[in-house]
Amino acid sequence: MIRNEFDFGFVGGHLAGDEVDELPWTMDQLVLIVPVGHRLGAKRSVKPQDISSEDFILREQGSATRARVTAHLRKCRIEAKAVMEIAGSR
Repeated sequence: MIRNEFDFGFVGGHLAGDEVDELPWTMDQLVLIVPVGHRLGAKRSVKPQDISSEDFILREQGSATRARVTAHLRKCRIEAKAVMEIAGSR
């Protein structure tokens, strides 16, 4: 788009700079996923302190999803311990 090769695109986060205009299109809802039988699986809602000692599978470094999740966890004073990183499909 910056080189006028495309008219529009989609991104999962915010872009730095002012070379393009960004318009919100839709909002994603992120959910916590646990295996069957996990202690949190029976809860209808989960509080930050419920996951403070858990290990996490996170998106790769640089992912907008990971940045949002880890920023929210930091606000809750939780440092996400990543035991695995998953890259998005292309």
